[in-house]
Amino acid sequence: IKIMNTNVTAKPELSKGKVILSLIVLQCWALIYGITVLLTGQQLKITHWLWAKKRYINRDKEFQKNGFRKFNLIDAKSWSQLSALVGKAFEEKGHAMVSKVDWAENKSLHLNLDESQEVNDFINQIIVSDNFIRQMNEITGGSKWSLHSRQIWRNFPEDFNNDKKEINSTFLHVDNGGSKEHRLILNIFMYLTVTDRDHGPFTFYDAPTSRKINRKYFLHICRYGNLRKMDLTKRIEEEIKPNILITDLGQALLINNQECLHRAGFCKKEHRDMLQIIITTS
Repeated sequence: IKIMNTNVTAKPELSKGKVILSLIVLQCWALIYGITVLLTGQQLKITHWLWAKKRYINRDKEFQKNGFRKFNLIDAKSWSQLSALVGKAFEEKGHAMVSKVDWAENKSLHLNLDESQEVNDFINQIIVSDNFIRQMNEITGGSKWSLHSRQIWRNFPEDFNNDKKEINSTFLHVDNGGSKEHRLILNIFMYLTVTDRDHGPFTFYDAPTSRKINRKYFLHICRYGNLRKMDLTKRIEEEIKPNILITDLGQALLINNQECLHRAGFCKKEHRDMLQIIITTS
């Protein structure tokens, strides 16, 4: 009879001392993070805040203060042309990019710009235009900036009644990626469909109001790491009215999403197409 070797290496169990040490480390981290939120009003590490603060010096003073600015990206005629191209491209080449985790799900329809040559060329013309370069130089203070990425997506009406499941980034949050270089990213948003309050418009707070909210709810941030909850989103917006982005055709929003609390609106009818251009500064 052949006896199989059934030896299994047992996984080492954490000792009681290591468990206690881990809990102490987590508590210390939460305490330091909470102190940082109270001091800076922002949801990020103190080292990242200090690193980025020195690199914001050359930015336009009003933009530094408010964290956002509206500007005319293209004229109404060009907007209509781009909107029509994007609408046609979505019919032919739009694809779902579903990302799903326990607490969130992305149900947006995305456009692969590499497969939509006319749209891609149109956006490239915008980015190299004198108007775009002038606007970016003015806001960044002439500091070096570069294109990070660009994308187009479409949101549809969804069931937003599940308090425990975020759909299409509709809970208040900031884009606090793990790297300190993320602090230098700026986002440009422009609707590519006529958008009113029922289409799920971009919703945000300016930088001073965002700091006020973060400080008020710092205990929640210490516990969960952010404010990304439906009940909190509703409560905060009842207490402090957010900015609802309603624009003229061709008008865009440049925003520091690292500092300004924001979310996608709840789309209730038709659909909403959005162009996002991301730049990074130095």
